[in-house]
Amino acid sequence: MQTPPAPSQKKKSNTGLIVGLIIAAVVICCVLPIAGLVGFGFLAAGQGAGMIGCTISMSALGDSLRAYTLDHNGTLPTAKDWQTQVMPYLEKELSSMDDPGPFKIFDPKGEWGCDEKEFKSGLAFNTEFSGKKLKDLPDQTKAVILFETKTRGKNVSAKYVPLSHAESPALFGGVVGGEKRGWFVITADGLSRLVNKNGEMRSPGSTSRNLKKN
Repeated sequence: MQTPPAPSQKKKSNTGLIVGLIIAAVVICCVLPIAGLVGFGFLAAGQGAGMIGCTISMSALGDSLRAYTLDHNGTLPTAKDWQTQVMPYLEKELSSMDDPGPFKIFDPKGEWGCDEKEFKSGLAFNTEFSGKKLKDLPDQTKAVILFETKTRGKNVSAKYVPLSHAESPALFGGVVGGEKRGWFVITADGLSRLVNKNGEMRSPGSTSRNLKKN
């Protein structure tokens, strides 16, 4: 495996502004239709930190997966050790970001998953795409490579089967009337998405690129 180049020199921080914009975007698109401005009050008190941290981490992981694939002649990692292969790329990706503050992001050398209030999820690699070439995929925007699971481990892999939306973590830790956020997936184009109750994939409204220092 080729070693990713050393991260470029860090520049002046603007993460505070960007994180504020992420929170505002999530509140506008997800919370206001459900609970009005009350939801923002809970979020400001820190109830949404888990989801925001997870969104940041998933986006960074999507970028890392894409970087790995493009650095290996368009070939995806193998299911048996995908996390080990992608780890240096995620480490580089996260090192290029500013301090995430109260938002807990993935430890590149640990087990990857989301910590939201009392719910902890993990990640698995879809065995159907183990070692596949990107050019052989009919639609990279729909090919689920990584997906959130109920259990956590390292280098976990399985065939992707959509989980029940009703069993997904509650939006912002359950402070918005029990509304569910859905499960995170990362597709072959390197984008992280949430699967809604209709099985449709939508953007959670943030990318790790926006959190990098300028």
